[in-house]
Amino acid sequence: NTAGDSLTVVLVNRSLTASRVSNITLSNFTVANGSYSTKRISSLPSNETFVSHTSNALSTGSVTSSANVLSITLPPLSTTAILLKGTSVTGISDLTDHSIHAQLYPNPVSGNKAFVELGSEMVSDLKMELFDAKGRLIYSKQYAGKISGTIEIPCENISSGMYIVHLSSADRYWSSRLLKK
Repeated sequence: NTAGDSLTVVLVNRSLTASRVSNITLSNFTVANGSYSTKRISSLPSNETFVSHTSNALSTGSVTSSANVLSITLPPLSTTAILLKGTSVTGISDLTDHSIHAQLYPNPVSGNKAFVELGSEMVSDLKMELFDAKGRLIYSKQYAGKISGTIEIPCENISSGMYIVHLSSADRYWSSRLLKK
C-alpha cells in the first residue's frame, strides 16, 4: 500500500448469544499504531432493521492497532466495519520495466510499409503481430534469436482502418495503434 490508501475490514459475528474476540494481523498493508474508527450494527430486535441515518442501531467505536495487529470484541449478531488508512509502501519492492522500447512510423501509413524502430535495444525471440479493430490476427511474424534495429510491417494487403501492432518476447512487450489511410 501507499500512504493514503485505505482498507475496510468487515467482521460479522453470527452467534445469537456469545461475543467473539477477533484478532487481525495485517499482511502487505501497513497501518500506524493507534486508534481507528469502527461502525457497528448490533442488538437489533428480530422484527427491526436499519431504518435511517437518525433512527437506527448504528454505533461508532474504535479499535487500537499495534505492530499491524488489531484485536476487537464483536457482540452477538453484529456487523462491524473498520476503516484503516495506510502509512507506507509494502508488497512490491521494485517495479520492473517489462516494456520493449520501440517507435512506430510512419503513423498514419498511406504506403505499403510501416516500420517499428527498436534502435540499439536487443530483443530475444521477438514475435510481431498485427490485429484489426475487432481483435482478429491479420499478420504475424516470429524473429528467432536476438534482434535490434528496424522491423518492417507489410501494409499492402490491409484496408484503411485502425490496427494494433504488438511486439512480445518471453518477458517483454510493446503495443501501439497503427492507422492505415
